[in-house]
Amino acid sequence: MRFISQATYALIVALLPLCVGCQTESNSATNNESDATVETGQSEAAAGGATVAEATPSSDQAILGNAAEWTTLKGRFVLDGTAPDAKALTINRDKELCTQFNLKSEDLVVDENGGIADVFIWVTTSDVEIHPDLAEASGTVRLTNKDCRYAPHGMVMRAGQTLELGNDDPVSHNVNLPFRANNAFNQIVPPGESVTLSNLAKAERLPVKAECNIHPWMSGHILIQEHPYAAVSGADGSFEIANLPAGDKLKFRVWHAAAGYLKEVSIDGKKQKWRRGQFEEKLEGAEVDLGDIEVKLKLFKL
Repeated sequence: MRFISQATYALIVALLPLCVGCQTESNSATNNESDATVETGQSEAAAGGATVAEATPSSDQAILGNAAEWTTLKGRFVLDGTAPDAKALTINRDKELCTQFNLKSEDLVVDENGGIADVFIWVTTSDVEIHPDLAEASGTVRLTNKDCRYAPHGMVMRAGQTLELGNDDPVSHNVNLPFRANNAFNQIVPPGESVTLSNLAKAERLPVKAECNIHPWMSGHILIQEHPYAAVSGADGSFEIANLPAGDKLKFRVWHAAAGYLKEVSIDGKKQKWRRGQFEEKLEGAEVDLGDIEVKLKLFKL
């Protein structure tokens, strides 16, 4: 066994603190460089409005970012039963003009495939999120007196839009709109002229009936809503409401002039009861198709 001399041992003890200090300084420098790197990364990310974690989204975040934010609700109202023949209207004014159009009742208009026209459907959920492209109400919609009838027979518009009341006939018409939330309108529109209403700033609870006091068989309906999510079924019974907020569960109301609220329907062979014509639907995906919505003939008061 070899022994370390007393002098050598003293030298080792004297140098030991210096070695430990060097190692500590080395570790400290390494840690400082690491800390500086993290702080710089956070600072750069913060300058871009995000933290490091936000700057590099996870796979879940990427998937959510690509998900549909807006969706379309569509469907078709179909009569369950055989529609009666439309009754001929009694023409008692301006007969020379109006009798040539073979006018018939539009109380219930059904096409050859059973599609029901003029069914109103609209969102009743309060504070529904509105698509950015539809944030402001704008434009003009037109209700026309043509061939001694109102065209279109059913229409929707948004509060804040301008309503143009036109007369394409060679005789005068009296447009009578008994609005409730907005100021009622009742005025003669001369042949070939039009009147505009730009003060319709409030939603109406239900479609408002348009009448003509000169020609009492004429009628139509206008629904005004504060949001853009309303539609009326076309000649084939179909409807579409676009740019609805996807992922939300919304309430919708359905109404027809001859039936009032549509309270009983069948979808995919399953009966559904809609209290006061209202139902809820969870809107998932880029499109929600309700398919054929069957309505029994007995619900219509003809």
